[in-house]
Amino acid sequence: MSEHSVAALATAPDAHLDHEHPAETFLEGKVVVYTDGACIRNQHKALRRAGCGAFWGPGHIQNWSAPLRGHCQTNQRAELQAVVHVLQHEARDVHIKSDSEYVVKGFLHHRLAWRALGWRKVSHRDLWQALDELVEARLPGAVHMSKVKGHATHRDVKAGRVMFIDKTGNDWADFLATTGAAQHAASEHVVQAAKARLLVGRSVQHMMANIVSQRNTIANAFRARAEKPDGSSGGSGSGSGSSSSNSSRASVLTISSDEDCQLVTGLSPCVLRRTARGRRQVVSCVHHQRPSQERLQLHPVLSPSDVSRMTRAAMIPVSRFTAAHADWVLLPARVLQGRGAPSAVD
Repeated sequence: MSEHSVAALATAPDAHLDHEHPAETFLEGKVVVYTDGACIRNQHKALRRAGCGAFWGPGHIQNWSAPLRGHCQTNQRAELQAVVHVLQHEARDVHIKSDSEYVVKGFLHHRLAWRALGWRKVSHRDLWQALDELVEARLPGAVHMSKVKGHATHRDVKAGRVMFIDKTGNDWADFLATTGAAQHAASEHVVQAAKARLLVGRSVQHMMANIVSQRNTIANAFRARAEKPDGSSGGSGSGSGSSSSNSSRASVLTISSDEDCQLVTGLSPCVLRRTARGRRQVVSCVHHQRPSQERLQLHPVLSPSDVSRMTRAAMIPVSRFTAAHADWVLLPARVLQGRGAPSAVD
């Protein structure tokens, strides 16, 4: 057992029980050893650290606690490494008791089949192969393994679900494994840095989800406004001018902030055209800084000269071809005011 484990024995679970049992326990002529694996910060792959523990008996010289070496830090690998350690350091016939269903079932039911298949697609195959070689090097029946209940309580003992000696042995093995994991735990500043990165990532994802949601909301408003008729609502002669003016006014869409403009088009003030499906498509734009509260208006285009006149005021480079095919301009309200454009509709 490591020095760290020895120093911590006074705080181990049920430490007062170590005087109530012999240093070793035998079952059917085999020495009983309890093994366990532990992993701290299991939810974070970059920070998780595993440890192994093996318990022969109270104060036994072979009691062992160690961090799990290697890149893979998992409970299952730590449990398996503890069993391999026992087989490497216990020459007598041994009965290993583990609370890991993965290890016990693998040893009793799957090991021979895995070996026959060449250990293909077997997790932790290096440890399983080492375990198999250690078992096969012994006499038949020299190694036995059984499962015990993990984290058993005194109520489980009273109910007969677990023997008291098995509860104590497993508690000690768990303590030794946890101690081993703590020996190479990530430092506090590394943990805090990882948590900060995780928080930033979550914040960015939340922001992007909000952007998508708001973009869909505003895009739906665009589509609903585009579905309204752009022509005159009826009448002729002197009334046609008034009707045309009202129609143009109804087709203006006000965007109240720069952020909303980004959500709608992903661009700055721009020129748009109608697609074959009746949607608006950006054909020219300019990127520049504007006051965040500057108002933008979507205004229908009456003629190419109308496009050129308004886009020059907004410093948007527009070719003659673009101006000839433009259907709307999305510009700051200050550019449209006083140039024949209707006021914004809130």
